Amino acid sequence: MGESKGQSLDQIKARVRKRKTAVRISGLRGASHALLAAELIRDQGKRPVLLLTPNSRAADALAEDLRLCLGEPEDQTRVFAYPRHDTLPYERFSPQPFVIAQRMAVLFRLLECFDVSRESPIVVAPYSALLLFVPSRERVRSFTLQLEVGQTTDRDALIEKLATAGYSRVAIVEDPGEFAVRGGIVDLFPPHRALPCRVEFFDDEIESLRDFDPASQRSQNKREHLGAGPPQELLIDRQQVVARADVVRQLAIDQDNDD
Repeated sequence: MGESKGQSLDQIKARVRKRKTAVRISGLRGASHALLAAELIRDQGKRPVLLLTPNSRAADALAEDLRLCLGEPEDQTRVFAYPRHDTLPYERFSPQPFVIAQRMAVLFRLLECFDVSRESPIVVAPYSALLLFVPSRERVRSFTLQLEVGQTTDRDALIEKLATAGYSRVAIVEDPGEFAVRGGIVDLFPPHRALPCRVEFFDDEIESLRDFDPASQRSQNKREHLGAGPPQELLIDRQQVVARADVVRQLAIDQDNDD
């Protein structure tokens, strides 16, 4: 592991470009971490970047400083926080839905940047956020819905797919990971989007897609396409449960025998 100390910024960037092992950089204080990270990110082009910190507080501070150093407004930035769960494994309580939605939003953006020509995200996370398994890229892709104006799809089938992907059915959509149904209208709030979307059907055809304000419920901008990633990390469909039922039952029997 080479160490970069007492070197200029250009020298550090040159070492990082040519590296074959990790490069250790010491002597940084305060926001200088974000300033150096921003320069290295610019030097790496549009590839996705993962920045790890020792804890959540440091991750929040680094993300905020990094947006400033990159000159990106918060509502149009490619810097995203990947939070850790707010519960410990095997606790009686599940992580809060907004935490899971925020984690899944990052995974969807990583998937999206590889599947289509989109800007790659810069992910800032405490190391503890990566200690748990996450869904595979293929799993996230298989539970992602792609909707377009003029597309023919059964409304009831769409509702079933949203429920299978982990969306919660509610009366009025207000938070990420929710969907609501009113006649030929399906409202849904993908976790990676700032606003929910209103899907209007004419028979089995998607007639329009519109963003809407969750506070006033008023429709806003029209859109031609919507990608809706899953809001849950545990992605299991009925067929998978049936297929693995015998294996799960045998594991339970083996654990009882071990006791």
